[in-house]
Amino acid sequence: MKALTNGEFSKAPKVITIAAFAFISVTFFYLGKHWSEGNQQLVFFTTRQTHSVSISPNQGMSFNISSMISADETESFPVKSFSPAPVTSRHVVSPTTPPPPPPPSIKTFGIVDENGTMSDEFEVGEFDQDEVVENWAAENETKVGENGGSDSGKISVQKFQLCPSSMSEYIPCLDNVKAIKKLKSTDKGERFERHCPEPGRGLNCLVPAPRNYRSPIAWPRSRDEVWFSNVPHNRLVEDKGGQNWISRNKNKFKFPGGGTQFIHGADEYLDHISKMIPDIAFGQNTRVVLDVGCGVASFGAYLLSRNVITMSIAPKDVHENQIQFALERGVPAMVAAFATHRLLYPSQAFDLIHCSRCRINWTRDGGILLLEVNRMLRSGGYFVWAAQPVYKHEEALEEQWQGTFRNFPTLIEQNLHSCVMDGVPVSGPDTLPVIYDRGLIGVMHDWCEPFDTYPRTYDLLHAAGLFSIEKKRCNISSIMLEMDRILRPGGRVYIRDSLSIMDDLVTIANAMGWHVTIRDTSEGPHASYRLFTAEKRLLRA
Repeated sequence: MKALTNGEFSKAPKVITIAAFAFISVTFFYLGKHWSEGNQQLVFFTTRQTHSVSISPNQGMSFNISSMISADETESFPVKSFSPAPVTSRHVVSPTTPPPPPPPSIKTFGIVDENGTMSDEFEVGEFDQDEVVENWAAENETKVGENGGSDSGKISVQKFQLCPSSMSEYIPCLDNVKAIKKLKSTDKGERFERHCPEPGRGLNCLVPAPRNYRSPIAWPRSRDEVWFSNVPHNRLVEDKGGQNWISRNKNKFKFPGGGTQFIHGADEYLDHISKMIPDIAFGQNTRVVLDVGCGVASFGAYLLSRNVITMSIAPKDVHENQIQFALERGVPAMVAAFATHRLLYPSQAFDLIHCSRCRINWTRDGGILLLEVNRMLRSGGYFVWAAQPVYKHEEALEEQWQGTFRNFPTLIEQNLHSCVMDGVPVSGPDTLPVIYDRGLIGVMHDWCEPFDTYPRTYDLLHAAGLFSIEKKRCNISSIMLEMDRILRPGGRVYIRDSLSIMDDLVTIANAMGWHVTIRDTSEGPHASYRLFTAEKRLLRA
């Protein structure tokens, strides 16, 4: 057979041409694969991966396994050293250290009694000597501190004087006699609403404690008794003693748990409501309650043991100091009144609103006050109004009331040792609805104005970033004075704020007689924030 020339090859049939090209392609493929296995630079046809991702990071290292296992866990065996050929590039990883042990669990502390038994039933004695400052007025001197946030660099604050003893229960926005006298009408309770002092005429002294003030009795004992010297008023004992509200036994006030509509005790009253309306569960479906005209807040105090948190409110009216008794007992309470303005609580905040002879005319002005109740009540919530029966023997009315009370619960008891009142500033985002949705309580408040509560209300005050924001609107010394007013002697303040304002806070706190400590945050000493902690001392003239 004669070989094909170039011209003849081009004239060959197409099938032979295609077969020839396929044969040539396969030949070059196998040749390329063979050469790539011999030379790693030819990687076009290779299927192997590079060694850079397959080498163990521990290659070339020796480990003594016995040193990593404690002797009491297992026996140690000799381990031969394994040292393969060195590799030019490798990443050395040090052995991982074990995680730290968990912190010890918090235990309840008590006092060993005369029988050697641990007991949490004890009374707190008098204040320590370093917590009491006698003759505060005689120590009036000037305090100067660095001010990183001001242009002058320094501020000068004179020690604040004690207010007159007659102001020991002073509430600035509710005791503004001058503003109340200017009211055109008081028919709808206008005198019980907020009338704050004009700018520049606010509180400029330290509200003193009563003369024989003692450290408050701790919860839960404070639910049943408080010191007479802390709230030295007998008016409620005289007016309400027959209704089992309150009684006096030597140096203490006793609270039997009764009320105008439940003289046999709040527990029995709550059980009665639960039997009437068995479908609402205290602590389950009913978690947040508003008690209107609360008296000494026995209703809210006994609901705490049923895992229900209650906001107790009442005006500063003829039953003076009822809210002060509630606060001294450790029950969340505020001075507030249904009058001509909306209350400071968000819409759909409460599962139940309770009124036991609260002396409010709910039907005035076409029932406008009931519209306010409806605003604050959650969908499916209940308005419980207990009053002296008038037409209790009419069958039609009995059927209406039985149809009204339809849904109250089984009981869960849980010990709550503290309650938190969230004061949401008006200058920030409105997080109050979320707070109530979580089953907590709070109030919207302008911190450039006084708070609607009695002096010596809280054991702890916490503020995060408050002063950096509010210093643009008002004097921070006014906020600090208000914090001193509502803080109990021996109470503590915890402030997290910018470094630029810390010196101002320290100088003002020293002028008020606080014990101050500045600490770093968890971010370290170079962070732009600091932690301000202080303890209020008991000042006496």
